[in-house]
Amino acid sequence: MKAKKGLLSLAITTVLSMGVLLAGCGDSTSTTGSDEGAQGTVDLSYGTYISSGHYQGKLDQQMFERIEEQTEGTLAVNKFFDGTLVNSREWYQEVLRGSAEIVQAAVGSEKDRFPLEYSVGLFNYGITDLGHLLEFTRELVEQTPELAEEYEEVVPLNRMSAGQSWIHTVSKPVRSVEDFRGMNIKVADEASVELVRALGANPINLPISETYSALEKGTIDGVVTGADPLRTFNFAEVTKYSTRLPYATPWQNSKMMNKEVFNNLSSEQQKVLIENARWWEEQLIVELEKEVQAGVDLAIEEGNEIIDLSEDVTNEILAVMEENAKAAAEALDAKGLNGTELFNNARLIADKFTD
Repeated sequence: MKAKKGLLSLAITTVLSMGVLLAGCGDSTSTTGSDEGAQGTVDLSYGTYISSGHYQGKLDQQMFERIEEQTEGTLAVNKFFDGTLVNSREWYQEVLRGSAEIVQAAVGSEKDRFPLEYSVGLFNYGITDLGHLLEFTRELVEQTPELAEEYEEVVPLNRMSAGQSWIHTVSKPVRSVEDFRGMNIKVADEASVELVRALGANPINLPISETYSALEKGTIDGVVTGADPLRTFNFAEVTKYSTRLPYATPWQNSKMMNKEVFNNLSSEQQKVLIENARWWEEQLIVELEKEVQAGVDLAIEEGNEIIDLSEDVTNEILAVMEENAKAAAEALDAKGLNGTELFNNARLIADKFTD
């Protein structure tokens, strides 16, 4: 019954959030889209580090095909995969100077520019269901206009999550909080960075495209990510242990568009872009479920061990994450931002989706 209510709530939230997001693009309060700016075909370029054969790359292609069809060809998107057009870690500068009108940003980059956005990623601990986490995120964004106000020069189109977090390790299994100590672990999202640091491990910032080689060479001992890279990036070949963690990687803004270009589109074109970006998020949940299972199946075929933490260890990790979240909220307060208020509101919303 809870799952059915969740799906209904997600559908309602999607409709309501559409209006909020369209109202917030262009500046912090309104769009500047007009039919005058939409004469003829608008050609856009999209740059991503993802491969066209990756399931996210395939979703990208479907989304842009839908956009072209729904705008009757007035919006056409040229797609550049595998990092051939833009540097994903320098996405902000790339999109401002026009290297591409739309980019796939590397999660974890530009954290100082979006302090509230990245802090929210620490506040969703305990939610492991991806659909529930998307509901949580959308509701929190609706209630926190300060989040949209961080995006002064770009328009966030959609968010991305890697699903439930796992730690995949080469030679040392993780069964307790003590097992983290001393390891070099590749991490991306802020919650994972602070968690592994608090548990005595060394968080390593590394592109996911370089992670297989680092695991193989022993440069790093493990990686915190979802389960799908066990197959999609072949991590199952170079790790022996995979441990489920009691939180999911946050839904963080990932596809970004030049705000000036967005504002020059017609209102209808803007609407189609935003609707399909949200379609992408919901399709990601469907595709990721398949990819997670495929990744776990491959790891088992490789003879790897799948580890579920005990309830006691799970509670220890969640307690550490709560302390990290409170510290992040206090750091925002010190900068004149409403960190504690945001944290408290986030946890009220999270209580709907955690046991």
